[in-house]
Amino acid sequence: RELKIPVVRWPGGNYVSGYNWEDGIGPKEQRPARLDLAWHQVETNHMGTDEYVQLCRLIGAENFICINGGTGTLDQARHWVEYCNFEKGTYYSDLRRKYGNEEPFKVKYWALGNEIDGPWQMGQKNAEDYVKFALEAAKLMRLVDKDIMLIASGASYYRPDSGWIDWNDYVLTHMTGTVDYISVHRYATEALGDDRSFGGMMCLGLDLDQKIEMVKALILKAGTKTGSTRPVYISFDEWAAGWGNNITVSLMVAQHLNSFIRHADIVKMANMTMLSNFVGYSPEGAYKNATYEAFRLYTHNCSGTSLDVSTSCNKYSNEIFGEIPYLDVTAVLNSEGRNLVINVVN
Repeated sequence: RELKIPVVRWPGGNYVSGYNWEDGIGPKEQRPARLDLAWHQVETNHMGTDEYVQLCRLIGAENFICINGGTGTLDQARHWVEYCNFEKGTYYSDLRRKYGNEEPFKVKYWALGNEIDGPWQMGQKNAEDYVKFALEAAKLMRLVDKDIMLIASGASYYRPDSGWIDWNDYVLTHMTGTVDYISVHRYATEALGDDRSFGGMMCLGLDLDQKIEMVKALILKAGTKTGSTRPVYISFDEWAAGWGNNITVSLMVAQHLNSFIRHADIVKMANMTMLSNFVGYSPEGAYKNATYEAFRLYTHNCSGTSLDVSTSCNKYSNEIFGEIPYLDVTAVLNSEGRNLVINVVN
């Protein structure tokens, strides 16, 4: 609650591509334990839809559910929306009421699967098969609730030889006019190779800018090609600034958030993997780590309007980028405090 997290994406991640949401409702002692093939563990299903919505309410976050686009079915997708958003008088809405939630959850954001292009995904699909499934799922889900916002599954792997541009191009060309977002998943440490130096880590802000701007260009292309006037934005709904708890990771968090602010015209939602990264552990107990403190600075000060900033400073280079500015700067006109907030990563 203290972090003012605006939205929480659930239940995944790779996990969701084998998840049946009906396993996670009803009395906990009656819920089936399932073998989770994504992480090779037993899932008790004690954390399900009702508990997720309750958590979001407790911390003041918006709901963002990702459907099973791998092994899941069209019926599972539409029934989940019915359970969450339909008021009463149908099988699934009355089931929700039976389990103690008379008022609908009104889940606004729904992702049409997770990383479906990835070979590590249960139910992996090529772009054509994914689009066929996603368009039908979108149609059925909106027949249940016309007001939901839908997120297409963008490319999962942004290596130069991964074909990510082709995947995003195909999905956008066929789904622009239907979806409201396309997801971008990027763990920026992939770009480093063996370079784990401070300078190597600090160049990754440019990597994020590059990926966002490429997807933005594909969105513009699809809009022009289809003639659709329905805007499509980026949901950067998986990111992490390395692993661990140190000043470098904290600065990388700030670089990620700076990149999202800098591209606020197209990046309208972002979700860090995982929220547990904000917590450190010691023999004395859990504590708020450096990542937490960096994230908190932004959530408490950077709600408002992103401003266009020109930065002039010295630069360095490495084997990845030729000109890396020593300063990564963004500015926000804070709507609550009516202040101009300048964010500088050195």
